[in-house]
Amino acid sequence: MLTYNVEIYFCIINNYTLFHYIMTCSRKRKRPTMQLSPAEAEARALLEKEWTRYKREEYMANIAQIDRIMASQRRALDKLYEESEELYDEAIMPDLQLIPYSINGPVATPPIKNYNSPDGDYIDVSKKWDN
Repeated sequence: MLTYNVEIYFCIINNYTLFHYIMTCSRKRKRPTMQLSPAEAEARALLEKEWTRYKREEYMANIAQIDRIMASQRRALDKLYEESEELYDEAIMPDLQLIPYSINGPVATPPIKNYNSPDGDYIDVSKKWDN
C-alpha cells in the first residue's frame, strides 16, 4: 500500500511519469473482450431500441405537456385582456423579486495607464505574384 501512495505522489509531480502510470494501469485493468452469442447480441439490440422508444415517448409527452400549459396560459391571458387591459399589463410584467439578483463591484473599470494592449500583430505572409 505504501508503494502505491508513493507511486501516485511521484506521478503527480512529473507529467510524463503520470502518463506512463496511467498507460501501465490501463493495460493492467483492461478487461478481455467478451464474445456475445448472436441471441444475446440480438436481445441487447432489442433492449436498446425499446429504451430509445421509451425515452422518445417520454420526451414527446414532456413537450406536449409544456405546449398544453403554454396554451392554457395564453387563453387565460387573452380572457384577462378582455376583462381589463391594466390587469393584463400587470400580469405580463416580470416579477423582479421572484429571483433576487444583486451585484457588488465596480460599475466600470478604469483603464491602466501606459498599458500597451496586446491586440496582436498581423504579418501578411501571403506570396505576391507579379506578372
